[in-house]
Amino acid sequence: MVDRLRAWLSKLLRFGVPTRWETMSPPTQQIIFRAQELTKADGLNLVQNGHILRACAIESDLVREVLGRLGIDAEAWSPQIDRKAERAKEPEDLTLGPQAKQGIEHVFVAAGKAEPITVHPEHLFLGCLKAAAPEELDGQADRLAIPLVEEMFRTVKRERIFARGTVRPE
Repeated sequence: MVDRLRAWLSKLLRFGVPTRWETMSPPTQQIIFRAQELTKADGLNLVQNGHILRACAIESDLVREVLGRLGIDAEAWSPQIDRKAERAKEPEDLTLGPQAKQGIEHVFVAAGKAEPITVHPEHLFLGCLKAAAPEELDGQADRLAIPLVEEMFRTVKRERIFARGTVRPE
């Protein structure tokens, strides 16, 4: 155990610790930018879980396809936003709300199990979905059960790989 910890620490010292932003893929970073735009458009400065979920549905074709297969119209789906949410101290500063922080924490806990860590849109969507309260999900909580959504992501990704011909079905 000590050897594994020593090896891990030496790797961190050699390569440096990536920031959370650096571990996000460019499409995931674009989703964060879109969530900020949605927050500003709502006249808020506290990015909520619903903003990130909505941004995922707008920016990621994989998330849109999964929502479609679950019978949810991604274009019309609008997770709840708390318009009475506590505002950030500085009006021009955008900060993450508590549930959005919790959702992103879910992402990095799950992503930390893989080497190297790269956060893709589906990870961000699932993390924020795990942090969402059922009433936030625009009446779609039953269709957005975590195990069902995870399996749908695996299925769609598998189908896309087969369609490209890089892996053959057994």
